[in-house]
Amino acid sequence: MKLYDNRFITIYRDNDFEAFYEVGVTHRRKLILAHMIINLLPLVMAWFIASALEAVGALYWLFTGIAVLMYVIVSVETIAYMFPDARRIFKRIFPWTIPALALVGGYLGYVIGLTAFGGSEDEALPGTLAYALDYDFASTSFFYGMMMGGFFLAHAGTSLFLKASRVLYTKRAELESDVRFAREVQGRFLQDASLEQGDGGLTAFGRSVPASELGGDYFELTEMPDGHWIASVGDISGHSFGAGLLMSVTKSALQTHLSYQQEPDEILGHLNQMLVRQSDRSMFATMVLLSVHPETREIRLSNAGHIPVYHYVAATQTLEKRHIRGMALGMSARASYQNLRFRADAGDVLIVCSDGLTETRDEAGKVRDFAFFETMLQEQLQQTPVTANAQSITETLLARVEETNFATQPEDDITLIVLRF
Repeated sequence: MKLYDNRFITIYRDNDFEAFYEVGVTHRRKLILAHMIINLLPLVMAWFIASALEAVGALYWLFTGIAVLMYVIVSVETIAYMFPDARRIFKRIFPWTIPALALVGGYLGYVIGLTAFGGSEDEALPGTLAYALDYDFASTSFFYGMMMGGFFLAHAGTSLFLKASRVLYTKRAELESDVRFAREVQGRFLQDASLEQGDGGLTAFGRSVPASELGGDYFELTEMPDGHWIASVGDISGHSFGAGLLMSVTKSALQTHLSYQQEPDEILGHLNQMLVRQSDRSMFATMVLLSVHPETREIRLSNAGHIPVYHYVAATQTLEKRHIRGMALGMSARASYQNLRFRADAGDVLIVCSDGLTETRDEAGKVRDFAFFETMLQEQLQQTPVTANAQSITETLLARVEETNFATQPEDDITLIVLRF
Protein backbone atom coordinates (compact mmCIF):
# COMPACT_ATOMS: atom_id res chain seq x y z
CA MET A 1 0.00 0.00 0.00
CA LYS A 2 1.39 3.42 -1.02
CA LEU A 3 -0.27 6.75 -0.38
CA TYR A 4 1.81 8.65 -2.90
CA ASP A 5 4.43 7.21 -5.21
CA ASN A 6 6.39 8.24 -8.26
CA ARG A 7 9.94 7.80 -9.39
CA PHE A 8 11.41 10.14 -6.78
CA ILE A 9 9.00 10.73 -3.89
CA THR A 10 7.30 7.94 -1.97
CA ILE A 11 5.16 8.40 1.11
CA TYR A 12 3.65 5.56 3.11
CA ARG A 13 6.11 2.98 1.78
CA ASP A 14 4.92 -0.51 2.78
CA ASN A 15 6.88 -2.23 0.02
CA ASP A 16 10.10 -0.30 0.59
CA PHE A 17 10.28 -1.01 4.31
CA GLU A 18 8.93 -4.56 4.51
CA ALA A 19 12.24 -5.83 3.14
CA PHE A 20 13.99 -4.62 6.30
CA TYR A 21 11.83 -6.51 8.79
CA GLU A 22 13.82 -9.73 8.45
CA VAL A 23 17.19 -8.16 9.22
CA GLY A 24 18.64 -7.27 12.59
CA VAL A 25 17.58 -4.26 14.63
CA THR A 26 21.09 -2.79 14.34
CA HIS A 27 20.77 -2.44 10.57
CA ARG A 28 17.31 -0.93 10.91
CA ARG A 29 18.61 1.68 13.34
CA LYS A 30 21.40 2.62 10.95
CA LEU A 31 18.88 3.13 8.17
CA ILE A 32 16.70 5.31 10.40
CA LEU A 33 19.70 7.46 11.32
CA ALA A 34 20.78 7.83 7.67
CA HIS A 35 17.26 8.79 6.63
CA MET A 36 16.89 11.43 9.35
CA ILE A 37 20.33 12.93 8.73
CA ILE A 38 19.76 13.27 4.98
CA ASN A 39 16.41 14.99 5.48
CA LEU A 40 17.88 17.28 8.13
CA LEU A 41 20.36 18.82 5.69
CA PRO A 42 17.82 21.19 4.00
CA LEU A 43 16.77 22.60 7.38
CA VAL A 44 20.38 23.29 8.34
CA MET A 45 20.94 24.91 4.94
CA ALA A 46 17.80 27.05 5.38
CA TRP A 47 19.01 28.34 8.71
CA PHE A 48 22.36 29.42 7.26
CA ILE A 49 20.72 31.15 4.28
CA ALA A 50 18.22 32.92 6.54
CA SER A 51 21.04 34.19 8.73
CA ALA A 52 22.91 35.51 5.71
CA LEU A 53 19.91 37.24 4.13
CA GLU A 54 18.28 38.32 7.37
CA ALA A 55 15.01 37.05 5.86
CA VAL A 56 13.13 36.45 9.06
CA GLY A 57 9.54 37.17 8.11
CA ALA A 58 6.13 35.59 8.21
CA LEU A 59 6.59 33.83 4.88
CA TYR A 60 9.89 32.43 6.03
CA TRP A 61 8.30 31.03 9.14
CA LEU A 62 5.48 29.58 7.07
CA PHE A 63 7.81 27.69 4.75
CA THR A 64 10.15 26.76 7.56
CA GLY A 65 7.20 25.42 9.55
CA ILE A 66 6.08 23.35 6.58
CA ALA A 67 9.61 21.99 6.09
CA VAL A 68 9.95 21.12 9.78
CA LEU A 69 6.54 19.48 9.74
CA MET A 70 7.46 17.42 6.69
CA TYR A 71 10.73 16.44 8.35
CA VAL A 72 8.88 15.28 11.46
CA ILE A 73 6.41 13.28 9.34
CA VAL A 74 9.23 11.65 7.36
CA SER A 75 11.13 10.79 10.56
CA VAL A 76 8.06 9.38 12.30
CA GLU A 77 7.21 7.44 9.16
CA THR A 78 10.70 5.97 8.94
CA ILE A 79 10.84 4.99 12.60
CA ALA A 80 7.34 3.53 12.49
CA TYR A 81 8.06 1.47 9.42
CA MET A 82 11.22 0.03 10.91
CA PHE A 83 9.19 -1.73 13.59
CA PRO A 84 6.05 -3.70 12.69
CA ASP A 85 4.11 -2.82 15.87
CA ALA A 86 4.65 0.93 15.42
CA ARG A 87 3.86 0.57 11.74
CA ARG A 88 0.29 -0.54 12.41
CA ILE A 89 -0.31 2.50 14.64
CA PHE A 90 1.22 4.86 12.08
CA LYS A 91 -0.99 3.49 9.27
CA ARG A 92 -4.09 4.21 11.31
CA ILE A 93 -3.10 7.74 12.37
CA PHE A 94 -1.21 9.13 9.35
CA PRO A 95 -4.16 9.43 6.88
CA TRP A 96 -6.05 11.59 9.39
CA THR A 97 -3.21 14.11 9.53
CA ILE A 98 -3.56 15.00 5.84
CA PRO A 99 -6.96 16.83 6.07
CA ALA A 100 -5.78 18.63 9.20
CA LEU A 101 -2.59 19.80 7.49
CA ALA A 102 -4.58 20.93 4.46
CA LEU A 103 -6.93 23.02 6.62
CA VAL A 104 -4.09 24.62 8.59
CA GLY A 105 -2.10 25.32 5.44
CA GLY A 106 -5.11 26.79 3.66
CA TYR A 107 -5.94 29.08 6.55
CA LEU A 108 -2.35 30.32 6.86
CA GLY A 109 -2.23 30.96 3.12
CA TYR A 110 -5.49 32.90 3.32
CA VAL A 111 -4.29 35.07 6.22
CA ILE A 112 -0.92 35.85 4.63
CA GLY A 113 -2.44 36.46 1.22
CA LEU A 114 -5.04 38.80 2.71
CA THR A 115 -2.38 40.71 4.60
CA ALA A 116 -0.15 40.96 1.54
CA PHE A 117 -2.72 42.19 -0.97
CA GLY A 118 -5.67 43.46 1.06
CA GLY A 119 -3.97 45.97 3.33
CA SER A 120 -1.77 48.94 2.78
CA GLU A 121 1.96 48.80 2.18
CA ASP A 122 2.62 49.73 5.78
CA GLU A 123 0.48 46.81 6.92
CA ALA A 124 2.41 44.26 4.85
CA LEU A 125 4.10 41.80 7.13
CA PRO A 126 7.85 41.22 6.81
CA GLY A 127 8.48 38.13 4.71
CA THR A 128 5.16 38.32 2.76
CA LEU A 129 4.94 38.73 -0.98
CA ALA A 130 4.16 42.46 -0.73
CA TYR A 131 7.07 43.00 1.62
CA ALA A 132 9.41 41.07 -0.67
CA LEU A 133 8.32 43.10 -3.73
CA ASP A 134 9.28 46.36 -2.03
CA TYR A 135 12.46 45.02 -0.54
CA ASP A 136 14.65 42.17 -1.81
CA PHE A 137 12.29 39.98 -3.78
CA ALA A 138 15.04 38.12 -5.67
CA SER A 139 17.00 37.18 -2.56
CA THR A 140 13.93 36.18 -0.62
CA SER A 141 12.55 34.06 -3.48
CA PHE A 142 15.94 32.44 -3.94
CA PHE A 143 16.01 31.58 -0.26
CA TYR A 144 12.53 30.08 -0.27
CA GLY A 145 13.28 28.09 -3.41
CA MET A 146 16.56 26.77 -2.07
CA MET A 147 14.98 25.75 1.21
CA MET A 148 12.06 23.82 -0.26
CA GLY A 149 14.04 22.51 -3.23
CA GLY A 150 16.72 21.20 -0.89
CA PHE A 151 14.15 19.37 1.15
CA PHE A 152 12.56 17.68 -1.84
CA LEU A 153 15.95 16.80 -3.32
CA ALA A 154 16.98 15.19 -0.02
CA HIS A 155 13.71 13.30 0.19
CA ALA A 156 14.05 12.18 -3.42
CA GLY A 157 17.59 10.95 -2.74
CA THR A 158 16.43 9.07 0.32
CA SER A 159 13.62 7.45 -1.64
CA LEU A 160 16.03 6.27 -4.30
CA PHE A 161 18.38 5.05 -1.57
CA LEU A 162 15.55 3.05 0.00
CA LYS A 163 14.48 1.54 -3.30
CA ALA A 164 18.03 0.39 -4.02
CA SER A 165 18.54 -0.85 -0.47
CA ARG A 166 15.27 -2.74 -0.58
CA VAL A 167 16.65 -5.03 -3.28
CA LEU A 168 19.81 -5.73 -1.27
CA TYR A 169 17.97 -6.33 1.99
CA THR A 170 15.38 -8.52 0.28
CA LYS A 171 18.13 -10.68 -1.17
CA ARG A 172 19.85 -10.78 2.19
CA ALA A 173 16.65 -11.76 3.98
CA GLU A 174 16.06 -14.54 1.45
CA LEU A 175 19.63 -15.77 1.86
CA GLU A 176 19.43 -15.69 5.66
CA SER A 177 16.18 -17.63 5.49
CA ASP A 178 17.84 -20.26 3.29
CA VAL A 179 20.83 -20.45 5.63
CA ARG A 180 18.57 -20.91 8.66
CA PHE A 181 16.73 -23.72 6.91
CA ALA A 182 20.00 -25.35 5.85
CA ARG A 183 21.31 -24.97 9.41
CA GLU A 184 18.25 -26.75 10.78
CA VAL A 185 18.66 -29.58 8.29
CA GLN A 186 22.36 -29.84 9.06
CA GLY A 187 21.62 -29.81 12.78
CA ARG A 188 19.43 -32.88 12.35
CA PHE A 189 22.25 -34.55 10.40
CA LEU A 190 24.77 -33.81 13.15
CA GLN A 191 22.89 -34.60 16.33
CA ASP A 192 24.89 -36.25 19.11
CA ALA A 193 25.15 -39.99 18.55
CA SER A 194 25.74 -42.69 21.15
CA LEU A 195 26.21 -46.47 20.99
CA GLU A 196 26.67 -49.01 23.76
CA GLN A 197 27.32 -52.75 23.69
CA GLY A 198 24.76 -54.82 25.53
CA ASP A 199 27.09 -55.92 28.33
CA GLY A 200 28.78 -52.53 28.55
CA GLY A 201 31.99 -53.76 26.94
CA LEU A 202 32.16 -50.97 24.35
CA THR A 203 30.75 -47.45 24.30
CA ALA A 204 30.93 -44.80 21.59
CA PHE A 205 29.87 -41.17 21.43
CA GLY A 206 30.05 -38.54 18.68
CA ARG A 207 29.54 -34.77 18.67
CA SER A 208 30.06 -32.01 16.10
CA VAL A 209 30.29 -28.28 16.88
CA PRO A 210 30.18 -26.03 13.78
CA ALA A 211 32.25 -22.85 13.80
CA SER A 212 29.74 -20.85 11.72
CA GLU A 213 26.16 -21.00 10.51
CA LEU A 214 26.94 -23.88 8.18
CA GLY A 215 29.75 -26.26 9.02
CA GLY A 216 31.77 -28.47 6.72
CA ASP A 217 32.38 -31.32 9.18
CA TYR A 218 30.26 -34.45 9.28
CA PHE A 219 30.32 -37.73 11.15
CA GLU A 220 28.58 -41.08 11.24
CA LEU A 221 28.24 -43.38 14.22
CA THR A 222 25.86 -46.26 13.72
CA GLU A 223 25.36 -49.96 14.32
CA MET A 224 24.84 -52.13 11.25
CA PRO A 225 22.36 -55.05 11.07
CA ASP A 226 25.12 -57.67 11.38
CA GLY A 227 26.32 -56.10 14.67
CA HIS A 228 29.45 -54.24 13.59
CA TRP A 229 29.78 -50.50 14.21
CA ILE A 230 30.64 -47.76 11.72
CA ALA A 231 32.49 -44.68 12.92
CA SER A 232 33.41 -41.96 10.42
CA VAL A 233 34.53 -38.32 10.51
CA GLY A 234 34.90 -36.10 7.46
CA ASP A 235 35.62 -32.51 6.53
CA ILE A 236 34.60 -30.53 3.44
CA SER A 237 37.08 -27.91 2.26
CA GLY A 238 35.95 -24.36 3.05
CA HIS A 239 33.12 -22.97 5.20
CA SER A 240 30.77 -21.64 2.53
CA PHE A 241 27.14 -22.45 1.82
CA GLY A 242 28.41 -24.81 -0.87
CA ALA A 243 30.55 -26.65 1.68
CA GLY A 244 27.51 -27.17 3.90
CA LEU A 245 25.49 -28.45 0.96
CA LEU A 246 28.27 -30.81 -0.14
CA MET A 247 28.56 -32.06 3.44
CA SER A 248 24.88 -33.00 3.48
CA VAL A 249 25.19 -34.75 0.11
CA THR A 250 28.29 -36.66 1.24
CA LYS A 251 26.74 -37.81 4.50
CA SER A 252 23.55 -38.91 2.73
CA ALA A 253 25.59 -40.84 0.16
CA LEU A 254 27.62 -42.46 2.97
CA GLN A 255 24.45 -43.66 4.69
CA THR A 256 23.20 -45.06 1.40
CA HIS A 257 26.40 -46.99 0.67
CA LEU A 258 26.50 -48.40 4.19
CA SER A 259 23.31 -50.32 3.45
CA TYR A 260 25.01 -52.55 0.85
CA GLN A 261 28.78 -52.10 1.31
CA GLN A 262 30.83 -53.65 4.12
CA GLU A 263 34.45 -52.74 3.49
CA PRO A 264 35.61 -49.17 4.33
CA ASP A 265 37.94 -48.96 1.30
CA GLU A 266 35.11 -49.90 -1.09
CA ILE A 267 32.78 -47.32 0.46
CA LEU A 268 35.40 -44.58 0.09
CA GLY A 269 35.96 -45.59 -3.53
CA HIS A 270 32.26 -45.19 -4.36
CA LEU A 271 32.02 -41.87 -2.51
CA ASN A 272 35.05 -40.59 -4.39
CA GLN A 273 33.44 -41.34 -7.75
CA MET A 274 30.24 -39.59 -6.65
CA LEU A 275 32.10 -36.44 -5.56
CA VAL A 276 34.24 -36.35 -8.70
CA ARG A 277 31.04 -36.16 -10.74
CA GLN A 278 29.21 -33.66 -8.53
CA SER A 279 31.85 -31.09 -7.50
CA ASP A 280 34.73 -29.22 -9.09
CA ARG A 281 38.32 -29.75 -8.00
CA SER A 282 38.32 -26.63 -5.85
CA MET A 283 36.09 -28.44 -3.33
CA PHE A 284 36.94 -31.82 -1.90
CA ALA A 285 36.23 -33.90 1.17
CA THR A 286 38.44 -35.79 3.59
CA MET A 287 37.14 -38.79 5.47
CA VAL A 288 38.31 -41.52 7.78
CA LEU A 289 36.06 -44.58 8.07
CA LEU A 290 36.27 -47.36 10.67
CA SER A 291 34.46 -50.66 10.84
CA VAL A 292 34.52 -51.95 14.45
CA HIS A 293 33.46 -55.41 15.60
CA PRO A 294 32.55 -55.12 19.31
CA GLU A 295 32.89 -58.83 20.03
CA THR A 296 36.30 -59.48 18.47
CA ARG A 297 37.56 -55.86 18.84
CA GLU A 298 38.88 -56.07 15.30
CA ILE A 299 38.98 -52.81 13.39
CA ARG A 300 39.28 -52.02 9.69
CA LEU A 301 40.25 -48.45 8.84
CA SER A 302 40.42 -46.59 5.53
CA ASN A 303 41.48 -43.00 5.10
CA ALA A 304 40.86 -40.41 2.35
CA GLY A 305 43.20 -37.53 3.10
CA HIS A 306 42.06 -37.16 6.73
CA ILE A 307 44.17 -36.79 9.87
CA PRO A 308 45.15 -40.02 11.71
CA VAL A 309 43.01 -41.89 14.21
CA TYR A 310 44.54 -41.86 17.69
CA HIS A 311 44.66 -45.18 19.55
CA TYR A 312 45.33 -44.95 23.26
CA VAL A 313 46.76 -48.30 24.38
CA ALA A 314 45.79 -48.78 28.01
CA ALA A 315 48.33 -51.55 28.70
CA THR A 316 51.32 -49.32 27.91
CA GLN A 317 49.60 -45.92 28.43
CA THR A 318 50.89 -44.76 25.07
CA LEU A 319 49.24 -42.96 22.17
CA GLU A 320 49.61 -44.50 18.72
CA LYS A 321 48.57 -43.17 15.33
CA ARG A 322 46.49 -45.40 13.07
CA HIS A 323 46.85 -44.07 9.56
CA ILE A 324 46.92 -45.24 5.97
CA ARG A 325 47.44 -42.97 3.00
CA GLY A 326 44.60 -42.14 0.64
CA MET A 327 43.68 -39.24 -1.63
CA ALA A 328 40.90 -36.85 -0.54
CA LEU A 329 37.47 -37.56 -2.00
CA GLY A 330 36.55 -35.72 -5.19
CA MET A 331 40.07 -34.92 -6.38
CA SER A 332 40.71 -37.73 -8.86
CA ALA A 333 38.59 -40.46 -10.40
CA ARG A 334 41.63 -42.77 -10.35
CA ALA A 335 42.15 -42.60 -6.59
CA SER A 336 42.16 -45.95 -4.78
CA TYR A 337 41.91 -46.87 -1.11
CA GLN A 338 43.05 -49.69 1.15
CA ASN A 339 42.15 -50.98 4.60
CA LEU A 340 44.36 -50.94 7.69
CA ARG A 341 43.55 -53.75 10.14
CA PHE A 342 44.36 -53.67 13.83
CA ARG A 343 42.90 -54.74 17.15
CA ALA A 344 41.97 -52.93 20.36
CA ASP A 345 42.17 -54.39 23.87
CA ALA A 346 40.16 -53.79 27.02
CA GLY A 347 40.62 -50.24 28.33
CA ASP A 348 41.79 -48.87 24.96
CA VAL A 349 40.34 -45.65 23.55
CA LEU A 350 40.00 -44.63 19.89
CA ILE A 351 39.88 -40.91 19.06
CA VAL A 352 38.43 -40.04 15.64
CA CYS A 353 38.37 -36.28 15.10
CA SER A 354 38.64 -33.39 12.67
CA ASP A 355 41.49 -30.88 12.49
CA GLY A 356 39.43 -28.35 14.46
CA LEU A 357 40.74 -30.07 17.60
CA THR A 358 44.36 -30.29 16.53
CA GLU A 359 44.85 -26.78 15.07
CA THR A 360 44.32 -24.46 18.03
CA ARG A 361 46.09 -21.20 18.87
CA ASP A 362 48.49 -20.47 21.71
CA GLU A 363 48.70 -17.33 23.87
CA ALA A 364 50.59 -15.48 21.11
CA GLY A 365 47.91 -16.28 18.54
CA LYS A 366 50.03 -18.79 16.59
CA VAL A 367 48.58 -22.05 15.32
CA ARG A 368 49.95 -25.00 17.25
CA ASP A 369 51.22 -28.17 15.63
CA PHE A 370 49.87 -31.67 16.23
CA ALA A 371 52.40 -32.31 19.00
CA PHE A 372 50.55 -30.10 21.49
CA PHE A 373 47.24 -31.86 20.91
CA GLU A 374 48.82 -35.31 21.09
CA THR A 375 50.59 -34.53 24.36
CA MET A 376 47.44 -33.05 25.86
CA LEU A 377 45.39 -36.03 24.64
CA GLN A 378 47.75 -38.62 26.10
CA GLU A 379 47.94 -36.86 29.48
CA GLN A 380 44.16 -36.52 29.62
CA LEU A 381 43.55 -40.19 28.78
CA GLN A 382 46.10 -41.32 31.33
CA GLN A 383 44.06 -39.49 33.98
CA THR A 384 40.74 -40.88 32.77
CA PRO A 385 39.10 -43.31 35.24
CA VAL A 386 38.62 -46.88 34.08
CA THR A 387 34.86 -46.52 34.57
CA ALA A 388 34.57 -43.46 32.30
CA ASN A 389 32.43 -44.07 29.23
CA ALA A 390 32.84 -42.57 25.77
CA GLN A 391 30.49 -39.64 26.38
CA SER A 392 32.28 -38.43 29.50
CA ILE A 393 35.64 -38.69 27.72
CA THR A 394 34.25 -36.72 24.77
CA GLU A 395 32.93 -33.92 26.94
CA THR A 396 36.16 -33.75 28.94
CA LEU A 397 38.31 -33.52 25.81
CA LEU A 398 36.12 -30.86 24.19
CA ALA A 399 36.23 -28.79 27.37
CA ARG A 400 40.00 -29.18 27.55
CA VAL A 401 40.45 -28.08 23.93
CA GLU A 402 38.25 -25.04 24.47
CA GLU A 403 40.18 -24.13 27.61
CA THR A 404 43.57 -24.25 25.87
CA ASN A 405 42.49 -22.53 22.64
CA PHE A 406 43.22 -18.78 22.68
CA ALA A 407 41.55 -17.96 19.35
CA THR A 408 39.30 -14.90 19.59
CA GLN A 409 36.49 -16.72 17.78
CA PRO A 410 35.80 -20.23 16.45
CA GLU A 411 37.92 -20.76 13.34
CA ASP A 412 37.07 -24.32 12.36
CA ASP A 413 34.42 -26.92 12.96
CA ILE A 414 35.10 -29.40 15.73
CA THR A 415 34.01 -33.03 15.40
CA LEU A 416 34.95 -35.84 17.75
CA ILE A 417 34.06 -39.52 18.08
CA VAL A 418 35.35 -41.50 21.06
CA LEU A 419 35.23 -45.30 21.32
CA ARG A 420 36.03 -46.80 24.73
CA PHE A 421 36.63 -50.55 24.96
